[in-house]
Amino acid sequence: MEIPTEPQESRLRQGDAHGVRFSVIVPVKDDAENLAECLGALYASDYPPGEVIVVDDGSSDHSAEIARRLGARVLQLEKSVGAGGARNAGASIARNDHLCFVDADVAVQPPALGRLASNFIADRDVDAVFGSYDREPKKKNIASQYRNLLHHSVHQEANREATTFWSGLGAIKKEAFESVGGFDPDFPGKIEDIDLGMRLRRRGGRIVLDKTAMATHLKEWTLWSMVICDVRFRAIPWVKLILADGFVPNDLNLKGSQRLSGVLACAILALFITGAWFSPMLLLLPIGLGLGLWGADSWTQVRPIPNWAKVIAMLGAMGLIGALATLPLFHDPAGQIGLAVGSVFGLTIALLNRPFYRVIRKRSPA
Repeated sequence: MEIPTEPQESRLRQGDAHGVRFSVIVPVKDDAENLAECLGALYASDYPPGEVIVVDDGSSDHSAEIARRLGARVLQLEKSVGAGGARNAGASIARNDHLCFVDADVAVQPPALGRLASNFIADRDVDAVFGSYDREPKKKNIASQYRNLLHHSVHQEANREATTFWSGLGAIKKEAFESVGGFDPDFPGKIEDIDLGMRLRRRGGRIVLDKTAMATHLKEWTLWSMVICDVRFRAIPWVKLILADGFVPNDLNLKGSQRLSGVLACAILALFITGAWFSPMLLLLPIGLGLGLWGADSWTQVRPIPNWAKVIAMLGAMGLIGALATLPLFHDPAGQIGLAVGSVFGLTIALLNRPFYRVIRKRSPA
């Protein structure tokens, strides 16, 4: 993508058709490389924003310099307040009646902002709208491909009438944003946007998902970063939010099928821990998983190979070590029962996640 080097003021003023003019707010912390691509995509939009505000959340790199060079309004915070607080700071100086939040590691597709705006234009009752990741994440290692395609699948299978909000690519009326007090900067984890959406819905606000408003995720994931994110920044904060709110939305990654998958995954983990207590060789299973992912990711860096080859290689490594690890259990009645139950649970999870596998099948080779 060609990154513009001149300020975009004349082009930005064009994005005000039908009274919907976005103030795009991009929080950033030490992510200059992705920020440049993020801003380049915004300036190349078919529906240019009214203004772009980059909130530098205490960066130690040259993110603010990049933003200024590309013509964005830059708000530099003296100390880091987190993404939620940074978005609030940007919203406080926004000049337009519609706010659009875009993460610094997200590159919007040219039609995306226009499609978000069309929802406000077509239905004045809509208070907020968010989009979806596309099927083409930038990073090609298998962890990034898996994670980003999973996000895409969750968005594409979700309900149009949403119960939460997504700030990776999401727009909201400024009046509605202020009515709920904006993002809670002290909310645990990284789901302050979900919290905002649920508070907006409790006040009678309407949120919709536009699956055609897409953006590319630029982030690189690793196995370790996925584990940390899911446990520390997703699972624990989600439980706290649900307990505090008393409501479990049947949408996005909290659909009934996803909740059942989570319960079964925990049951498989419990079976694994129990089995490992009696047969320590089962500890080879996570080693097989790690080696499989490491090998697939390493091949990705050395030479491009099709996704199906990566998956076969990964499953091959996991299967070989898994067979060695579970061999002792086949000679014990209790172990046989545990393997049978775990296999049924695993097959059920696979069946529940068929939409995700369809996304992988449709995904073009790397």
